[in-house]
Amino acid sequence: MSPNQCQWVRQPLPSGPPTSIAFAADCLQSQVFFNRGATEGLVFAIPVGQGPHPLLWKVDFTTSTAKPVDLKGLPGADGKQGLHAPSVVSVGFDAQGAVVALISDEYQDRKPEKDAQGSFLLFEGKRYPVPPPEFPEDEGWPGLALAYRWEAGGWKRVEIKGTRYRAANAPELNALEINASLVVQQAPSSDISSEEQAPKSVAKKLDATVKKVAPGMWMYVPTPNGILYYRAVREGEDDYFASAPIRWDKGGKLVELAGLGATPGNQLAFQLQQGLLLIRVKGETQLAEVFDSRSKQKLISVKDVRLSRLWPLPAKP
Repeated sequence: MSPNQCQWVRQPLPSGPPTSIAFAADCLQSQVFFNRGATEGLVFAIPVGQGPHPLLWKVDFTTSTAKPVDLKGLPGADGKQGLHAPSVVSVGFDAQGAVVALISDEYQDRKPEKDAQGSFLLFEGKRYPVPPPEFPEDEGWPGLALAYRWEAGGWKRVEIKGTRYRAANAPELNALEINASLVVQQAPSSDISSEEQAPKSVAKKLDATVKKVAPGMWMYVPTPNGILYYRAVREGEDDYFASAPIRWDKGGKLVELAGLGATPGNQLAFQLQQGLLLIRVKGETQLAEVFDSRSKQKLISVKDVRLSRLWPLPAKP
């Protein structure tokens, strides 16, 4: 694909011909979102640099089409950047299926007003309190968080809150109550939790089975059909990333994932859904590989995928 073209591809599992939806944006600058029933999606692209404005498409998966959504009327939709410019940060669907846009407006060099009740910002003649910083030595910047909903062919502001940006534990856009109604977007996780470190007895067995592993520690991912062990590789003094080798506990035996395209040093992320395991591989070649956790067999491997996730299940009524 060219830098200004990208495709959203749906690959049936365990096999079948893929379908794709094209849109005119760089894949590296694009985000994708599903609605509650997985019947519609959004593609949100934020071009890099001064001037280019963000782009939004609404995707109909039943017809495999993508139609542009006009962002005109939203603060920050004109592409202006700088200390005084708001920006469209994210989009999504609410529980009713309406499209929502979230906008940040950081007051990096603008001072808030103050009175006996604390700091506040004025917007269109109304007063919006700014929460105090959690750590006084790390204040960040005050600002506004705004939410707009697409209604009757136009954008309607539905919420605005004073907030704080770029500080430890700053609420930022999380100050908006509408976040609780947005459809959660599941994706592969690369998080490493100390609570999922392999027991010493298992780690010893893995060390005996797998030779010449990189410095790090053995971790595990619980699945409905057995435990998956992987190597957490040290990156820096305290940072780790998930990597190969991988072993699956199959009836007490530690077996390899047949056909796994990852090699030691590749960064991995995992997503589980109804017996399917998606492994996102980030290395010289980016892969999306799906395994059946019951049979431990690989169903498919797709190359050159920037963002991969399992297709969401339809929401229960």
